[in-house]
Amino acid sequence: MSATAHGAKAAPAVTVTGMECPMPLSSARNMMKVMAPGETIELVATDPDTIRRLQVYAQTCGHEVMESHRDGGNTRIVLRKGQD
Repeated sequence: MSATAHGAKAAPAVTVTGMECPMPLSSARNMMKVMAPGETIELVATDPDTIRRLQVYAQTCGHEVMESHRDGGNTRIVLRKGQD
């Protein structure tokens, strides 16, 4: 794992392109279960609703959306795991 600009360890990017929600959310949730607090994960998705759903998930579960943006047809979202 490498360090991000925020100092947190970054997990490799998880590509969930071609999947519609809830699959990107389910993938993120499964990854967060095995991550340590403070670690980040980057998801690359094509479903534009993924940003909204992951923002709600993060807020509900105490995680943080570090960044999100559209890059062509892909959406990139970086999540940081909160405290367990």
